[in-house]
Amino acid sequence: MQVIEATTVIHAPIARCFELSLSIDLEAEAGRPQRLRAIRGRTCGIIGPEEQVTWRTKQFGIWVTHTSVISQYRPHEFFEDSMVRGVFRFFRHQHTFRALADGATEMRDYLTFAMPYGPFGLVLEKRFVRKRMEDLLEVRNALIKRTAEADGRRQYP
Repeated sequence: MQVIEATTVIHAPIARCFELSLSIDLEAEAGRPQRLRAIRGRTCGIIGPEEQVTWRTKQFGIWVTHTSVISQYRPHEFFEDSMVRGVFRFFRHQHTFRALADGATEMRDYLTFAMPYGPFGLVLEKRFVRKRMEDLLEVRNALIKRTAEADGRRQYP
């Protein structure tokens, strides 16, 4: 099982950061290099509690789908998306938000996943999948930060 943790400080209100983290459109833009698209469930706008989205992407030359649900939701503090169906044996992404004294927001990601296929899956996790997930998370968080700090010039529903 792999665990990826990331912390991003964003100079924007907590509500804005929280909402942008739930944006299907922003996630799709961050995943554009992997041809990530929402194809079922909530496919645009802001995903909410107990809603599902099915993503389609090309990984290592193969089209794969991943369906997740917003399984926990506390406005402006925390949400969790968990895999319903997909290529992983296990997948959970927890998002935590904390207002800082200067009006900024600390956004923390805690992503846990595991591949099936026993020892072969463990090799895939460590050598390939982890790096892809880290890269996607880094691009996504940088886009959230840029968008949130842009004073509304760039909008996502």
